[in-house]
Amino acid sequence: MHDAVKLNVARLIEDCGGPRQVAIITGKSRTAPYRWIKTGYLAAEHLAAIKAACPTLDLDAYFEPA
Repeated sequence: MHDAVKLNVARLIEDCGGPRQVAIITGKSRTAPYRWIKTGYLAAEHLAAIKAACPTLDLDAYFEPA
């Protein structure tokens, strides 16, 4: 059995320049990152865009026990 993990969306967004910068990176409205923080959900396509813009980002560091 695997331990459940969750992505710390808030910390990821802050580390990538904040909601405004992440909205620009993903091509979404400026309110979208706030919605992702609130729901704790970030679609894979947006995560891929963030990783492409910040290639040295260690995504594993943002997964935490659920």
